[in-house]
Amino acid sequence: MRTARRISRTSGNPNRKFFGCPRFSPSDAKKACRYFELYDIRAAVFKATSMLSAKVTRLEAENRQLRSLLGRVMKD
Repeated sequence: MRTARRISRTSGNPNRKFFGCPRFSPSDAKKACRYFELYDIRAAVFKATSMLSAKVTRLEAENRQLRSLLGRVMKD
């Protein structure tokens, strides 16, 4: 009796799991993983940068308000 073996949707070759590409090797899978990891890192850096940029904008506005308040206090 033959043992049941799970076959990927792209035929029986285990190296052809991605997009049904016949020449997709494990090293290509590593490259793809590396690319998507870098993509995640870039996305995280972009998000952090935009958050910091918004914070800097708020601090600059607060700084302007405090300077004008200080100017008014010093005049008195």
